Amino acid sequence: MGKHRENHKSKIPQNIVNVIEMEAMLARSCKT
Repeated sequence: MGKHRENHKSKIPQNIVNVIEMEAMLARSCKT
């Protein structure tokens, strides 16, 4: 159970980073 919880916790930050990266790409595309 502890392992599963750790995996879930690690998945959250990765998702946030992905969203930020996507937003940055979109912002760059809009700026150009």
